[in-house]
Amino acid sequence: MDIRVVCNKCRKEAPIDKEKSNLNWKVYDESKSCKCGGEWKMILPP
Repeated sequence: MDIRVVCNKCRKEAPIDKEKSNLNWKVYDESKSCKCGGEWKMILPP
């Protein structure tokens, strides 16, 4: 399943937290807001 975390305004992908991620899991750094002022939103495939 391809889950993405993107900005709700500009659709830029959230930065990946390299310390917490590994080969099996991508962990996104959602603590910072997007530069455009939007918030991070999880997108699930249809």
